[in-house]
Amino acid sequence: MSELDPETKRALDAFCEGYQHDVPLVAVHTAQHMDSVTKLLDSYPALRGSSYEAMLWLRLGLIDRAHEIVQSANSGVRAYIHGIVHRLEGDFWNSKYWFRRVHDNRLLENLSDRVERAIGLPGFDPAIHTDRVQQFLQSRSPASHQELSRIALAEWNAIWAELQES
Repeated sequence: MSELDPETKRALDAFCEGYQHDVPLVAVHTAQHMDSVTKLLDSYPALRGSSYEAMLWLRLGLIDRAHEIVQSANSGVRAYIHGIVHRLEGDFWNSKYWFRRVHDNRLLENLSDRVERAIGLPGFDPAIHTDRVQQFLQSRSPASHQELSRIALAEWNAIWAELQES
């Protein structure tokens, strides 16, 4: 899906603006706002099976449907999303494997630039972020959680913006 019709774009923007929760660092099996995503997809069936749908599920921390959508990816943004799926499930090695499979330097640079601008720190790398999430899950430092959640949201927003511009 390359271009959204204006009505679908408005509906997606409204959902994202109305959902002001942290991006999860680990997968969940149920989420408070599942029904909202399901209703959005029912109202805009062209979103089904798209990278947008995968990203909506990831925003809630639900990985099963997102994984179904991106598991056949060989490169590009879907490979990146696939990496996030595996990070959320705690399969950190596999996550970094999928980040290497992106094979699109422009995409990686754009995402890195967007995340760096959003968090005000240079040098964003999804593999390093994955390592830091793994370390956090072993230590459970509250300060780390706050910082990693902020980075995860910036990363999610960067991918979302990239989807809308591609």
